[in-house]
Amino acid sequence: MSRTLSVGPLSIGVAGALLLSSLSAAPAVAAEGDPVTPVITLAAAPASVDPEHPTAAISGKVTAKETGAPLPGVPVDLSASWSEVTDATTGEDGSFTATLSPTGEEGPVPVTARVAAAEGHSAGESEPLYVAVQRGKPEVTLKADHSKVDEGQPVTFTGKVAYKGAPLANLPLTLDSSRFSCGSGYIHPVQLTTDANGEYRHTAKALCGTDYTVVTAGRGFYESGRSAALPLAVRQRSALSFSASLSAYGEFNASGGITVPTTSQSMNGKKVVLEYSYDGKTGWKAAKTLTVKDDHYFSTKFQVNYSGHWRVRFAGDTAVMPATSPVRKTWRWNTRMSKISVSPKSVRKNRYTTVRGTLTRYWPKLGRHSAYGGKKIRVIFRFKGKKTWYHAGWATTDGKGRYTRKLRAYGDGYFAAVFAGTSDTWASETPNDGYVNTYALRGPGDASPLTVFSVQPPPNLP
Repeated sequence: MSRTLSVGPLSIGVAGALLLSSLSAAPAVAAEGDPVTPVITLAAAPASVDPEHPTAAISGKVTAKETGAPLPGVPVDLSASWSEVTDATTGEDGSFTATLSPTGEEGPVPVTARVAAAEGHSAGESEPLYVAVQRGKPEVTLKADHSKVDEGQPVTFTGKVAYKGAPLANLPLTLDSSRFSCGSGYIHPVQLTTDANGEYRHTAKALCGTDYTVVTAGRGFYESGRSAALPLAVRQRSALSFSASLSAYGEFNASGGITVPTTSQSMNGKKVVLEYSYDGKTGWKAAKTLTVKDDHYFSTKFQVNYSGHWRVRFAGDTAVMPATSPVRKTWRWNTRMSKISVSPKSVRKNRYTTVRGTLTRYWPKLGRHSAYGGKKIRVIFRFKGKKTWYHAGWATTDGKGRYTRKLRAYGDGYFAAVFAGTSDTWASETPNDGYVNTYALRGPGDASPLTVFSVQPPPNLP
């Protein structure tokens, strides 16, 4: 008895079923007995991939070129440039499916299917199927905890990288500025990476005003992204140089410059204040306001009859930070000259008289005035009724600070003595004029050989 199979409404025997199967399937070989040639067709769904749909289903079919009949059970080797794709085996109808996983770095992706030669068919290869790659543009934000800072202060930059609201983790990015350098300092690009929440953070010292931008690296299905420019205003550090000197006659000279090292900007028209303090630590008082000229420089001179300490201060403005110069000491110790004596006080014209006096100075170690020896004293003379002083001669103090000089008396008039001071002492003059009276008429050839004393005697300095 034969077995039967039910096919729809029909019931046939096993032998009949086998005959039906052989009639419904195409022959694996051509009528002449030669192997058939495989034909491979490919399709992709979707036809392009993107960040939200990173894979595509590859479907295909292998059929005999000569008859169009499907080739079942045939291994199919699929390959795709820059991507991963699974292999497959044809089913009873010659169809197969595979999964394409592009990296997203390159596109479009060419997919090719191949079958190796086997019994009943030769080798075959499909035409390339191109799957498009659509890369997404990340949204990049950038902000700073300050919009305006002083040079050298820390600034913390923060932001986030996302695509359609979804954070992009472990994405490399670069924090860069529109300036390469500030003076001798360089603003180096900073390499960062987003965390698991797509966020980043970096703290740096502000060098100068510039625009900051974050640029993400193009990776996978994402193009390079860029944040909006973030302006950062930086108030620059200024530097003050300053020198001061004080002559023995009380002429004070001060000069210096103010610069902005990071930008070398002109400081023309800026104001600096010259300040005085006796001890150089406390009690600073404004003495004079100076205007910066020639981009960076300032200077002044005036009469100052006291020792002390000086500095220059810049108050700062919206663009430049405040600055204070080093303190400069201008210090001179007091000197005193005794009353000058003239002897004799009455002499014949052109005859000699002797002038005498002493010079002392304040010695800080002694805490008092004492003899100042070995110093040159200028003796000067003024004719009675005249204002011009003439150089009469030099004298040198001895170990007790005394000086003596024998000089001609060229007419009625007054002798005085002047000490020009040293590097650390004030100039001083005698507190009186020593009068000499001369007699007898001037004869032929008696013209005075005295030269005018060009430096007037100093005031009585403290």
